[in-house]
Amino acid sequence: MNEIDQIKKRFSDLYNRASRDTRYCFTDFLSEADISVLQDMIRSGQIDARWVSLSGGFEGAERQMARFGNEDEFGWSEDFPIRILKISPVLEKFGEELSHRDYLGSLMALNIERDTIGDIRIAGTHAWVCVVERLAPMIMQELDEVRHTHVVVEETDHLPEEACVRFQEIQLIVASPRADAVIARLTGSARSKITELFREQRVFINGRLVTDGSTRISAGDSMSIRGWGRVLCDEEAGQTRKGHIVLHMKKFI
Repeated sequence: MNEIDQIKKRFSDLYNRASRDTRYCFTDFLSEADISVLQDMIRSGQIDARWVSLSGGFEGAERQMARFGNEDEFGWSEDFPIRILKISPVLEKFGEELSHRDYLGSLMALNIERDTIGDIRIAGTHAWVCVVERLAPMIMQELDEVRHTHVVVEETDHLPEEACVRFQEIQLIVASPRADAVIARLTGSARSKITELFREQRVFINGRLVTDGSTRISAGDSMSIRGWGRVLCDEEAGQTRKGHIVLHMKKFI
């Protein structure tokens, strides 16, 4: 059984268990590629969309949990088991501006799995990280240093404005929804440069490496271009009189 088949089986097991036992079942944090597999199963009818919801702890989170269950069937709702932790320097004047890798490395040094950690948002010398609920007390007790900075960890119920995900709204008019055509319009790069991006394996759609520029972009797809950024195709908003396609995109900033 390959990796994708294993992921599909895990989703099917949780979906069936939620229905059989009349209780909500949750994954840990999923990558974009995992979420793409789940969405494929929903589109193909293997899983009923009414039985699945996603949350990463805040709007725009890239890594998200899936919850299997149906409030109309169960008669109640259950919150996602996600906690937001704020990591701050013990002494602000000695705090470093640390990177995502610094925070993630220190968290994983506590011998916890990657899929128990969601997005990490950084603003100045502070960071906010989403984690699975069961690990929050241990992290607050055990995490006391990130790189060379002594830190304190506390729970919070929201992200401050400066740490929230922000978007730049973009409208594109393209002759085709091919990935290479969309990227050319987004970046303003020449065709030869776009071909090079695919050849250098710098393009990812829904977390999956894409090397074929003819791959189609659809509403709901997330596309990452290493060295440029990440965008979400929000919707396909019709066509122009000349038959070109209008795409509404959101660039993460």
